[in-house]
Amino acid sequence: MSKKCVSEAFYIQLKSLRLNEYPIIGSYVKKDPRIPNELDEYEKEKVDEIVEMIDLIKDQKSPWYETYIWSRDCDSIRERYIRDRSSINLKNIERYFSNLRLNSLDIEEIDENVKNFVNLEELILSCNLITGCSLSNLPNSVKIFDLSANLIQNIHDINVKSRTSIQHFGLAYNSIENLDTYFYPKHWQSLVSLDLTSNNIQDLTNLIIELENLKNLKVLILSRNPVVLYPGYRGLVIDSLTNLYSLDDSPIKKEERINYQDFKLYRDFFTHHAEILFNFISIRNLVFPELPDFEDEPEIFVFKYVIRFNSLEDSDFMDCYEQRIDSTQEFDPMTNIDLNEKGLVNLKFKSMINLRDFMLKGTRIELVERKIFYQAKNYEPPAEDDVKKKKKTEKKEEKKEVKKKKKTISSLLDNYNQVNVEEKVLANFDLELQPVLDGLTKIIEKKFQSKQKFETANLNQPMATSNKNDPKKGKKNEKASKTDKKKSEADLREPAEQLPLEIDFKFKVLDFSHLKELKIYLDENDLNK
Repeated sequence: MSKKCVSEAFYIQLKSLRLNEYPIIGSYVKKDPRIPNELDEYEKEKVDEIVEMIDLIKDQKSPWYETYIWSRDCDSIRERYIRDRSSINLKNIERYFSNLRLNSLDIEEIDENVKNFVNLEELILSCNLITGCSLSNLPNSVKIFDLSANLIQNIHDINVKSRTSIQHFGLAYNSIENLDTYFYPKHWQSLVSLDLTSNNIQDLTNLIIELENLKNLKVLILSRNPVVLYPGYRGLVIDSLTNLYSLDDSPIKKEERINYQDFKLYRDFFTHHAEILFNFISIRNLVFPELPDFEDEPEIFVFKYVIRFNSLEDSDFMDCYEQRIDSTQEFDPMTNIDLNEKGLVNLKFKSMINLRDFMLKGTRIELVERKIFYQAKNYEPPAEDDVKKKKKTEKKEEKKEVKKKKKTISSLLDNYNQVNVEEKVLANFDLELQPVLDGLTKIIEKKFQSKQKFETANLNQPMATSNKNDPKKGKKNEKASKTDKKKSEADLREPAEQLPLEIDFKFKVLDFSHLKELKIYLDENDLNK
């Protein structure tokens, strides 16, 4: 089965012009200017018909009206053909087109017949199935050539053997990994703009070596490539490619050229790793349940709070990172927590492609409440005599008003084993990281908010426990638990609206805005050797 080619796709689109369907009106030939400009009735009718037909093709309610997105020349060609059929040679109709946009037509091949478009200046073939082509099949007139969103993996599959007239070359949204020895200056002297958005380029040094000899290159777009995540990426490119006017759709300012001067001297450093920082600054209005007095209880529980987010699946790092805040600390029931250094998560990555894909997807941040249950080690039910003695002692202490020092949960946990965990997500937030890949920013600051409701219950009720080794105590506790349940149900109130739960958050990709910052970082990390 033959591959679908550009010329085939063009002729299919050409049918929509319906040139052979227009009524034959004829052509109007102006008389000799020396003869009075008087038209006979027949000639007047022809002119009126032409005007009427042109009005019809422009009227949106007319059956002759069409919109053509595949070429801007279609309207002018139709009008010209209606005015004078002899002015258009249908056998060589390719010569009347200066631009073609043959997008999403399953084109696989750029055939030699494209050379027949001798006046073609713009050829857009986005969203097709092209894996490679030969630039020798293009007419010399082509200045804009776009192969975005095709199936190109190796840039050398786009064969170039001689000098091209291409000024803008679009290769966005392919799977190109490097530009090794492709952009020879003698072949690409006319190249002014190069779009490589969203490929798999991650070798920054090779990229600069390939492009620094293209003296006419003014516009370069590398957004959403892994290479943009290296620290100092923008500074290194600007300092190395001195003729650039714009990088990643952002004009290069004079201040940047000054601040990034001599970045190219540190070229080897920029290819080691990327570094990102998750900074959870504070948690506001977090409600901590009040814990009962667990002293001498066979079973106890504590609450721990976890900030959790998904990280990328990289062999060097965890799939999920957790920042813990637990209830063994002294917190008020409604509290604000400044995390300080506890909220800092600094991660370094070697796989730029994995990191890029992770940032394209974004991540979800969750605040999780964990209720952790513990059981006393080697617990044995006390004898009845011991229970009676304990009660008498407690009564005497109450009469004497002896204040007994309360033990903290932390001190009690040494004598308990963890037996179960219940988890509840208090809030979750989706974090979009694509603006970083688009070159819009290196820092994302957010204040996440989530409504919270809670039911106030009597949490100070002693926890009912049962023990197989003590059937009498088990029955008593069972009755007590039923009574406590009724009381607690009576104490429950309607869910109460509280202040919104807030998490102050900052995400940052390591980058340097000037040479001084870079040198400080190198000194602090002993890398300036």
